Amino acid sequence: MTVFGGRLQGHGAHELKGNDGSGEPGTTTAGDGIKLRGVCDCSWTTTWSCKGFPLGSDRLTDDDDTVCYEYCCGEGLQQCLKCDTANTTCNTTIDPTECAKFRRNSSNGLWESTDIGGQCLDVFDKNRFGVHKCKYEGDRKNQRNEEDIVTGKSCFHDRSSDPVCVDDASKHIRLQQGDGDGRCLKCDQMNATCGTPEVHMGECSEFEKSGNKFKIANSSWDQCLDRFENESVWGIWKCIDDNDNQKVSVVKGNQLCVEAGKADTPKELCVRNPDVANEVINLRNGTSSKCLKCDEIEQLCTNGTEQCSTFTRNNNGLWESTDKTGYCLDAFQANYSFGLWKCKKGGADEFKNQINNKTVGENAYCFDWPQDSTQCVSKHLSA
Repeated sequence: MTVFGGRLQGHGAHELKGNDGSGEPGTTTAGDGIKLRGVCDCSWTTTWSCKGFPLGSDRLTDDDDTVCYEYCCGEGLQQCLKCDTANTTCNTTIDPTECAKFRRNSSNGLWESTDIGGQCLDVFDKNRFGVHKCKYEGDRKNQRNEEDIVTGKSCFHDRSSDPVCVDDASKHIRLQQGDGDGRCLKCDQMNATCGTPEVHMGECSEFEKSGNKFKIANSSWDQCLDRFENESVWGIWKCIDDNDNQKVSVVKGNQLCVEAGKADTPKELCVRNPDVANEVINLRNGTSSKCLKCDEIEQLCTNGTEQCSTFTRNNNGLWESTDKTGYCLDAFQANYSFGLWKCKKGGADEFKNQINNKTVGENAYCFDWPQDSTQCVSKHLSA
């Protein structure tokens, strides 16, 4: 399993490449640049717990929009830095089209932006990244970093005794079963089925795409994601070239799937495609021919034929509005109608009216209603 709690503190015998002190820009690596992801030690979650996980010794942590929160507690499985303004802090995004790209300068180790000329990755606070004018001369504080060639991380130590790091987002892929419902896969035993994280999202196993397989990243294990046929569940197994249960290559919408198995295991098994942003769609109420229009927050939606509201299914399985950021489709039970309410981030009791389940064999998502009734939404197809 790739678990980051504590691992950042002990590089051990790993070879580290630091800044060489030269005063010139020098040469760069990685061609047109790579997408970087912020990485943090998650051991702090034993005292300040992530929402939806067991309570820590102190209390729940708040979303402070830092690298450590997003990496350890954030909803997005696939994350990268979004740095689109010079001399400004970066954000974390789960949309692969928004990722900033950087090249590592081989002479001085700085991560140079390939999107904004003359800007380099910089630690603005103890666990917030930004971009700032590249410091090719003098004190490179907040931009100097050490590269660990074993783990692939570049770690910044100037702001805190606990470093914050970046790595190549494309080589550290967290996977999620199915169409985005539930948490990531935690595969911490060789030749065994996978589970889910218990304390924080840093427990998610991380994979690297290798042909049509997903291989456990940064590990001496030669283990690949594998459909265990007898149980039709995901696990990891020794990577074998002709193992059909490891060929995750069938594209179905925003999913990558292993083809249906033998007659006694016909179930198709899929993971969310890490290279595709969540699908944005219009929704309709039940079998209505009209779409949902949700123009105001904390208000009921209406049915319409034009200017339909758009939604995407977030990593908590909630229908999040793309028009009203941070608001999700919510069952206003007193009205037996749908509306928009601030997206919940806690456990099942907190999700309450926003939890929905996909119906078997149909492309519908149903919410529990009072008196054991249900109300469903489905994808609205315009005429």
